[in-house]
Amino acid sequence: MGDIASREADQQQRVYSLASARYSSLQGLAGSVGWLFTNVESDFDCRTMCDLRGPTVQLQPGGNGGQLSVGYARIFGETDHYERFLVTPYLALGIRGVLLRTWRDGYLGPAGQTFLGTEGQFTIIRVAFTLGVLRHAGGASARHEWAFSSGIGWGF
Repeated sequence: MGDIASREADQQQRVYSLASARYSSLQGLAGSVGWLFTNVESDFDCRTMCDLRGPTVQLQPGGNGGQLSVGYARIFGETDHYERFLVTPYLALGIRGVLLRTWRDGYLGPAGQTFLGTEGQFTIIRVAFTLGVLRHAGGASARHEWAFSSGIGWGF
């Protein structure tokens, strides 16, 4: 028991930066910046393969709209020589709640539509696949009450 308590006492919270680019059926081309919040041992080194898990926050501006997402992810990856930037996600799985706001007329209707929903992401050797379902939550005359999203990209 003493060894476990000692390891837990030696934990610290760290924030790792995330970045990606993708093509999404709803947003078109989009870039993403985000953060993964996790607890690790104070001497933890992620320059080689490591297992990170925790809450995520991501901002994703795209050609047709912007998306804010909050979720949870588990990522096997490495930072290489960057201390807190997860450069290479080898295998990752995430689920997140999303808020999408359109700023261009398109498939979802005129600009200014708001959608809320859930999105899942699976990444294998930096190639990311996303699927989601969103429901119209605001804005006049949306073309669809429900929207399904899919995407492919690079990163997490």
